[in-house]
Order: sequence, then C-alpha cells, then structure tokens
Amino acid sequence: MASTLRKLTTIDSDTTRENLIKLLPNVAAGSTNMCLGLSQGLQVLREDNGDALGDEIIFLTDGQATDNIADCVPSAIQSGAIIHTLAFGNSASYVLTEMANKTGGKFLSSNDKTTSNQLMDAFASITLSTGDYTNEPVQLESIGARTSNWFNGTVSVDQTVGNKTSFVIIYEISSPSIYIQSPSGLIYTQTNMSDDGSLKTVFLKSSRNCRGMITLMN
Repeated sequence: MASTLRKLTTIDSDTTRENLIKLLPNVAAGSTNMCLGLSQGLQVLREDNGDALGDEIIFLTDGQATDNIADCVPSAIQSGAIIHTLAFGNSASYVLTEMANKTGGKFLSSNDKTTSNQLMDAFASITLSTGDYTNEPVQLESIGARTSNWFNGTVSVDQTVGNKTSFVIIYEISSPSIYIQSPSGLIYTQTNMSDDGSLKTVFLKSSRNCRGMITLMN
C-alpha cells in the first residue's frame, strides 16, 4: 500500500522543514510497490488544480520492488508531470532512466557508501529554479572522507556568491569538533551550529556575507 504523510506544504520556515523531516521513516524495509507510490504522488499533485501537468516529482527508490515499474511508465508520461528518478544502490531498473527521459526529468544515482556525497549532490542538482538567480542556492563544494584524525578543507567564495552561506556536515558515529573560519577571521564553533543527532548532521547558517577563503577544520 501507499500513503500520504503530509499534503503539499510550502516550506516557509525552519520549523516547517523540521516538522516535515520528523515525518520521514528512520528505517527502510525494502520490497516496495513503486507503482502504488508513484500513483499516490501524482494524486497528491492533482489535488490543487485537478492535474499534475508541469508539476515535479523526485522519485527515490533502491529498486527492490514487489511490482514492475515498467507497468506504470505510460500513465506517468501521460500525467504531464516532470519526474526525476533517483536510484539509491545498484539494483535500480533501467526503466527509471526511461521514465525520467520521457517526462523531461533527470535520472540520478547514488551508492550507499558512508563517505559518498552522491545522494546530497543529487538532490542539490535538481533544486527548482525560481528565475531569480541572485537568490538561488549555489553548491560550492562537496567532499566525503573517512578519517580518525584532523580533516581540513578550504572553500573559495567569490563576490558573486557568499550571501547566507551555509555548511552541512554529515557524520557516521559521533559528532566531531568543528571550527569554521570566515575570511574576516571570525570563527564558528559548535555553539553557533545546529546538531541533529537523529540525522547525524550538523548545520551552520551564516547571515553574514562570506567572501574569500573559508577554512573548515574538524
């Protein structure tokens, strides 16, 4: 079966985003009926104006399904929705590529290695454009590494970007000690960051203009 955890919601604040994150499952059991899930997603999109024409879906799957995704490709194409397919792991069907291509979406893949940033990079690459390029997010750097000691990195930020700079650090076991130094010499530590233990993710959002060489140490 497939169910809707929340109807379409405008993410207009950090609180709204956090409430949506809390609805996500923590464990994936596999054996997914992909056609039911896709059909449910299209139905949610139709609720606002009666159709899904031009709407976009990010369809994430590990490919371990109880049905045949090829059976629902024709209806997906007919819906008029743009479907981005994201295959997590190595078992996804080639049909996901076909569905993305025929609906005007993107096909992306990610492995499940701990040091892989492919999943985050995939989501970043399909960020929707608002048409206002001065306020759209720009991903400057993405690095994955396994280390038991110090890990240092530097990000170059030129004058065309740098407003509302943010950092996302994902860890495997325990939260590392993190220091981020801005071009002006200002140092951000854990007290300036948000650490979500359930997601094993540390966030830093800076309202300052950060332009120059930003150094990350953990």
